[in-house]
Amino acid sequence: MDVYADSGSTASPVGDAIRHALELDAYTTNYNGDDRDKETGNSRHSFDRDWLVVKV
Repeated sequence: MDVYADSGSTASPVGDAIRHALELDAYTTNYNGDDRDKETGNSRHSFDRDWLVVKV
């Protein structure tokens, strides 16, 4: 997942809130770090998720 915002101080807390909200439904498998988009200049907070799927 990638969260973009005008600043890193906004992107990181939003990304963390999303990650915590999905904790029971998916595993965080990789933290890709924070960086800045070259085209827009927006800050990016990035991580990968693996979703838990229950087959019935």
